[in-house]
Amino acid sequence: SLPVADRAKENTPLPTSATAHDTITRYIKSHVKQRWSSEEKSVVVESFKHKITERTNPSLKECRDVISTSPILSGRSASQIKTFVNNIIKGKTTLPKEFKHLL
Repeated sequence: SLPVADRAKENTPLPTSATAHDTITRYIKSHVKQRWSSEEKSVVVESFKHKITERTNPSLKECRDVISTSPILSGRSASQIKTFVNNIIKGKTTLPKEFKHLL
């Protein structure tokens, strides 16, 4: 088996043993987690502070609207933003210092 680092390339076929499945090629989806910058956090918290104080999650449409109005969030998906807000509400993610009063 190849080391993990060698298999991390996008669409790299996985090594398979000689079986009836030789004709099937499986691929690895490569995805590197991107750390949230303080600017991204601030934009999300500022945009959804009413949702955070009400302790309700934003809809995916609301998240897409924020992405379209904030170019800094163009590298994030709506589900990533929704999960980030949910993690703030559940206490899994700490708020930036200027927004600590919301919780």
